[in-house]
Amino acid sequence: REATRHVLKAQDAVTELRCSLLVGTGDKAVDDMSGNLDSIYEYVFLKLVKASMGKEDRAVDECHRILGGLRDAWRTGCLEGPVQQQMAALGVA
Repeated sequence: REATRHVLKAQDAVTELRCSLLVGTGDKAVDDMSGNLDSIYEYVFLKLVKASMGKEDRAVDECHRILGGLRDAWRTGCLEGPVQQQMAALGVA
């Protein structure tokens, strides 16, 4: 079924996100952020597993909302963060 295929692809994407996290860096802020993101990704992954088994109808919508919020936060941080503000102040951006 097409919907199941998409959910499985989403599971793969979340697994990749979890694998890309930096852990054990010795930097408390980085390690804390990685731990928090890992908890979110684990939650989303488990919801997607339940969705793929047909056990939670609204799980995909919830996962989409959570991951969309994270995407928007990263986008804002990357496009409107301190470095970009400094560049704009210098007339570079």
